[in-house]
Amino acid sequence: MGAAKASVVPEQKHIDGIEEPRFGGTTHLQKFNLGGFGIDPTQNFPDPFGAFGDQLTEPASERVHEGPFGPENTSIRALAIEQLNDDDSVTQVLFLSLDAVGAGNVIGDDLRAKVVEATGIAADNILFGHPCRR
Repeated sequence: MGAAKASVVPEQKHIDGIEEPRFGGTTHLQKFNLGGFGIDPTQNFPDPFGAFGDQLTEPASERVHEGPFGPENTSIRALAIEQLNDDDSVTQVLFLSLDAVGAGNVIGDDLRAKVVEATGIAADNILFGHPCRR
């Protein structure tokens, strides 16, 4: 068992936005969003004409926010658990928590794929969540 916390910086493609397929063959430009700084109840509905836009919540516009007290980094926390099974095989489970409530599933899936590549832990054994930032 092990735990860690690290500062992370979103990639520029997440700040610029990634097209996500939506219901009815439409797409939505999903941007890195800290979520706690606004609310957008329309974000999961199709918006074929761009009527909703980003008017209710503002996505991150820079990779690291410079606040009045200096850089405000986004953190990721991890809890890893390894179990030795009766047949001497090992099961690994990883719990990840990113301090960005509104990061979205496209960003979460991208992060999960990178963790699988770096660790070899099965994607189904990685639980990824977005807690409320405090």
